[in-house]
Amino acid sequence: MVTTFGSKTVDSQGCNGCWRTSRRIFTPRGCCSLLWHPSSIAVSALALTPPTQKVRHESRNDRHHTVYAIDWRESTLTQMPIARHVTAAKTAQYLDGTIEIQYVVISRSLKGRVRDQGRTMSETENERFTNDPRSLFRSNLDELEQRIKTACVRAGRRRSEVRLLPVSKTVPTAVIRIASELGLSNFGENKVQEAEGKARDLADLSLNWSIIGHLQTNKVNSMIKFASEFHALDSIRLADALQARLGAEGRRLDVFVQVNTSGEVSKYGLSPNEVGDFVRRLPDYPALIPRGFMTLAIFSRDADKVRGCFKLLRQLRDALRDRISPRLDLLSMGMTSDFEMAIEEGADVIRVGQAIFGPRPTKDGHYWPRAP
Repeated sequence: MVTTFGSKTVDSQGCNGCWRTSRRIFTPRGCCSLLWHPSSIAVSALALTPPTQKVRHESRNDRHHTVYAIDWRESTLTQMPIARHVTAAKTAQYLDGTIEIQYVVISRSLKGRVRDQGRTMSETENERFTNDPRSLFRSNLDELEQRIKTACVRAGRRRSEVRLLPVSKTVPTAVIRIASELGLSNFGENKVQEAEGKARDLADLSLNWSIIGHLQTNKVNSMIKFASEFHALDSIRLADALQARLGAEGRRLDVFVQVNTSGEVSKYGLSPNEVGDFVRRLPDYPALIPRGFMTLAIFSRDADKVRGCFKLLRQLRDALRDRISPRLDLLSMGMTSDFEMAIEEGADVIRVGQAIFGPRPTKDGHYWPRAP
């Protein structure tokens, strides 16, 4: 069937697309079906062909909202109810089945979340990860694996003693989905909100999520819904909050105690002289399973300073493991810029992101600082 709108003719059987002008989006019958429920103000869409994510938005300063004009050739709200986010919408359905969406106004709380369940990449993501991210990641992983093996040989360790935790910070769900096809199933995230969205969008995959960044107590409820591991336990207040929520849910959580081995005020973590007293109190929290210690080394070109952070954590672990708790056995330390030194100093878990996914488009999107 051929449907004509204005000067645009669309073959709906071929799903060649939809005509959009200004805020009006004309959807030919057979191309996409739109479900509109006025009573609950919920919008969702089912596309007959896999869409490519692309959302164009206009700012509406008068009401602090964003107007999403959606081209169904490139974007869809795939089976995603957005009832509480839609503040206004206007549609019309014609006798031939054609639906005209004049506009949909979505609150800013949904900004960045109009996704297609993480199955396709946007144009910006294609630029960052290339048009063939699978080959890029496979090559990066091969190189990374060789570097890990070489570091293990230098340290007289077995490769099986070191666990790689890929860090997917700022990496979109579509890219993580591709990485999972290459055998990666555990991912580390810094921010709970970002990780929670990814865990939701990738719920069809058997993935494990670790939170490796600082956690505020008001994020505890969100984190325990999806995380299986937490690498940044650094206060009694946080331990109290985790115990309360985990106890209510009847579950337990693997945790690493974060130690500030560099002495930098900009970093979170217990100071080395606080660790002993903190560890002695961990038996009071049965929902927490202490696995070891985590640290972030100083970000410097001075290898001795970096290595010194790893040595200090290992020495603390050895002393406390023998005196207080043999369960505190693992060391989570080392990132893209320094994981080889960390392995040589005894790392059991290395948290690596940029060596797999490439530089991040953030202020820390480089391997080494420009100055010592």
